[in-house]
Amino acid sequence: MKALIQGFSTPDIFKDQSKLSFDYIPDELMYREDEARNLVNLLRPVMKKGLSQNLLITGTVGTGKTALAKRFGTDFQEIAAERKLNLQYIHVNCRQRRSESQVMSKIVRHFQPHFPDRGFTVNEMLRILMRDVKKQNCKLLLVLDEVDELIRTSGSSLVYSLSRFNEEEIYLKGSVSLILISQKNIYDMLDSATLSTIKRSNRIHLGKYSKRQLWGIIEKRAEMAFYQGVVEMEIPELIAEIAAQWGDARYAIELLETGGMIAQGEGSKYINAEHVRAARAATYQNITTEKLESMSLHQLLTFLAISRALNKNAYVSTGDVENIYQIICEEYGERPRKYTQYWKYINKLIDIGFVDARSVSKGMHGTTRHITISDVPLFSLTKQLEKMIENRK
Repeated sequence: MKALIQGFSTPDIFKDQSKLSFDYIPDELMYREDEARNLVNLLRPVMKKGLSQNLLITGTVGTGKTALAKRFGTDFQEIAAERKLNLQYIHVNCRQRRSESQVMSKIVRHFQPHFPDRGFTVNEMLRILMRDVKKQNCKLLLVLDEVDELIRTSGSSLVYSLSRFNEEEIYLKGSVSLILISQKNIYDMLDSATLSTIKRSNRIHLGKYSKRQLWGIIEKRAEMAFYQGVVEMEIPELIAEIAAQWGDARYAIELLETGGMIAQGEGSKYINAEHVRAARAATYQNITTEKLESMSLHQLLTFLAISRALNKNAYVSTGDVENIYQIICEEYGERPRKYTQYWKYINKLIDIGFVDARSVSKGMHGTTRHITISDVPLFSLTKQLEKMIENRK
């Protein structure tokens, strides 16, 4: 053991490893300038006219939704302070705090750090928050990150209450602005009353990063995190090539950090392609699980149908998968979705890189689509999907 600990004294190839942390938010977000300008424009009335605004930020995993909101919230609060405006920014992750009570306790603790975990209802905590806002004469910029998790488990009543917070009393007018963050468009998850509080035009969608953009992001992070010359020239492009199937900057940055740690562990002074390949093998399960958790129940059921259909086949037709999907729905007591919706699930799985597709000629009868799964062992995937579906049920 002592010999292993002695390794701590070997030269470190990391200059500043914190620049690769998921918690690190750059001063400027690369390739998100247009979305940042849109966000500033939508929330301008909060600063200029004392009005409240509610908006939605959407995008798949690793597209910079949280980073954009955190960068904006931090900067917005600082600029407000410079202008003698008491604006408080609060960020709540609803995947970590899935109940209305947990979300509200996090918000109240911003003003009362020792507020108890239990003993108060959601309505009582809303009234406590109102008193704190009045006492401090402040405005709130409240971010509910991964809000679809909260809505899925508890409904949209808290979102409604917070969006109508400003209407309770005259002194609360314009006091709370909401930024909702979700991987999916949540409008169809909201009841009509809540939907009326969030304009459909107040939506900012972040698309996937291209390979070229991921390349640029990795070059910048490599420059910040490692000493000069540690990251070999072809590494940013290789990482971008791997991560491009997801369009996921977070995954790309994780590959860079894990590759660096593998190189460091070997005593290497450089990060080479083999270190990146090893990093991909080490991180693939994590990204698979994360993306599965973001899927709806019927997306998981469709994926399970594909996995089972491929048990003894290299490729299967989408028609065969649909038949198995209907059987699986019956197995889990779910009503199968219509054909058009089923096709959307298939295309989504292809789009995010879980499933590969090819067109096969049927002669005079046109073509049919065959699909396969190439990157994940089917046995472990099937077991994982079955477990996740059981948990959802």
